[in-house]
Amino acid sequence: MNITIHALTKTFKHKSMPITEVLKNVNLTISQGELVAIQGKSGAGKTTLLNIIGCLDIPSSGQYWIDEQDILSLSNSTRAKLRNQRFGFIMQDYALINDETVMDNIILPAVFAKTPILKAKERANILLARFNLEHLSAKRISALSGGEKQRVAIIRALMNDPDCILADEPTGALDSKNSHEIMKVFIELNNIGKTIIVVTHDDTIANMCNRIVRIADGIVE
Repeated sequence: MNITIHALTKTFKHKSMPITEVLKNVNLTISQGELVAIQGKSGAGKTTLLNIIGCLDIPSSGQYWIDEQDILSLSNSTRAKLRNQRFGFIMQDYALINDETVMDNIILPAVFAKTPILKAKERANILLARFNLEHLSAKRISALSGGEKQRVAIIRALMNDPDCILADEPTGALDSKNSHEIMKVFIELNNIGKTIIVVTHDDTIANMCNRIVRIADGIVE
């Protein structure tokens, strides 16, 4: 997956509040197979940029291509389908459903893609085995440790075999040992061709990536 962003801006308007420009004239290229860290202070626009890359949001102006396809010209439903098929998301707070089992959480992307349940569970079991988490399949998310939840979130992101993994502060709630374990997983995925984009405030984590993109006040430096 080759990502190209040109002159992208994102503004927000809240009723009586003045317009807030979160992203300002952003130009960015990420090539297939890169492992990229996006760094910046809180409020710099990191998550907004990640959401636009993952087609969860659209910019106020500018251009965005994936493999020379004009993403902003697509309908909402086509963008949603592309998002489900080509991106895997790992959210800062894991975004798992606490009262559901590990298996139920993992197969969600496949359910949205209308994959037959049996086939989805077969794929989930393969991924669970790959991460040595088969014994957690029937456990509820609320019973897991932070490190286990993060691995489940990674497995869920891999369910539809996406081209690109987007991770928003994936190690923010973990200790240094678990953080390095998660980064080892990302490096392994990158080594088999996955494009990985990690938003992080942690210099150690950023330095484990191939490239660091720094953003300040909505501007890519």
